[in-house]
Amino acid sequence: MTRHFVSLAVLWVFVTAVVETLLFVDLFPTVGSEFAQESDDIVRYLLAIGIPVFAMAVSVIIYAMFQFRAKEDTETGAGFRGTGLFPKAWLVVTGGMAAAVMIYPGLIDLAKLQNTNSGSGWGEVDNIDLEVSVTGFRWAWQFEYPEYGITLLGNTEPLVIPADERVRFSVDSTDVVHSFWVPAWRLKIDAIPGRTTFITVTPDKEGWSNWKRFPQWSDETEGMAGESDDSFRVQCAELCGSDHGFMRFDLRVVSREEFDQWVADKQAQAQAKGN
Repeated sequence: MTRHFVSLAVLWVFVTAVVETLLFVDLFPTVGSEFAQESDDIVRYLLAIGIPVFAMAVSVIIYAMFQFRAKEDTETGAGFRGTGLFPKAWLVVTGGMAAAVMIYPGLIDLAKLQNTNSGSGWGEVDNIDLEVSVTGFRWAWQFEYPEYGITLLGNTEPLVIPADERVRFSVDSTDVVHSFWVPAWRLKIDAIPGRTTFITVTPDKEGWSNWKRFPQWSDETEGMAGESDDSFRVQCAELCGSDHGFMRFDLRVVSREEFDQWVADKQAQAQAKGN
């Protein structure tokens, strides 16, 4: 029996080491907000403590397949009873890990991220620099900037947001449940008919995307810093019908100076149309 435990332990360490190397591979999208890096660190932490448990289960299955399989069709495989110190230690260790996860990131980070007991949003409720109203409908988004009197349709123009400012998105829907998601920010919230939800985010990295669905945007992106980054997009993350995959629209995070110029241009266009 000792030989089996030693062999299993060696296999477990090997499988754990191989899978844990994934933690050193950057598989995440661009970090585009204050919360994004913290979110990535949480995922790495959960993987770091979850991989050994996963590796143990896989190791036991693999080892048992070769060491305890029946030699003939009519023979019953060797029995193995979970008694002794090992099962008890395993229960204590995994139970302690589960309790640790409930405390962090469960209670600690959720308390920081959800500052209201209503359960209707993520992030700060007050001290907002910019408010954007988001309405989802099949198969597009509408964005309103109440402070500036600007309204955009996501299938005709990109969403433009200033960097390093706290922006609250108030989200709702006119038909079915959608989900407002920007990969670079790591936050998403459901758009629910008859109910307004919200997320508050502080983008700390300028970036832009050009899905090239609308060729006229190509001229606007000439001279913009960096290259198009698909992480800066507004995506519906809730299956909402046949054209769900087309609810994907461009986002531009720019400096405050560029944002003010964009606002002035949009207001001038609206005034010209009015005249």
